[in-house]
Amino acid sequence: MSTAFDLLQARTAFVTLARPSVAYCKALGLDWNEVEAAAGGVYMAPIRTSGDFFGFDPQGIEAAVIEVRATDAWTVQDLVAWYPTAPDQWFVAVGGVPALGMAHATNPASYFGRMPLELYQSPAEWLQANCHGAVLLDTVAGVEWLYELPQPLTIAVRDDAHAREIDAARRQLGFGRRHALVVPADSRVAA
Repeated sequence: MSTAFDLLQARTAFVTLARPSVAYCKALGLDWNEVEAAAGGVYMAPIRTSGDFFGFDPQGIEAAVIEVRATDAWTVQDLVAWYPTAPDQWFVAVGGVPALGMAHATNPASYFGRMPLELYQSPAEWLQANCHGAVLLDTVAGVEWLYELPQPLTIAVRDDAHAREIDAARRQLGFGRRHALVVPADSRVAA
């Protein structure tokens, strides 16, 4: 489990090595203001990875990096990085945080008109959705966090495989089906 000191060290290296990347935002069609408000902006920095974790390294490979913020939308709890050529695989700096987009997910206004909570499969996909919804950074811890949300929700996942992954974590934790889990019709895969 990470410590505040681990996060402080990671953020110190981040400030030293990272630079804002408006070009990467433009390439993905991102709104810099939305990204900055939800994740501090998108930065490029050299990293090295080990398992699901990364560290900053001046000799490393260039990666996109964003902040993982708490439910207050301000407190930085972790950093997440991915290589632009492989946006579906991401790495965390310290770990222990269940999701990106926690402020959006805990805000009752997000569900006005019975809107579902959209769960995305990668930080880049979440950014492209203007940081609405969430990304589970750790499936089991993320599902546990979802079930701590006060109101029953409709959770919209990306496809059948994503739904099976979330459902397996639900069963592993012994959770019932408090939240409805739906897959958009155009994302269904034939069995």
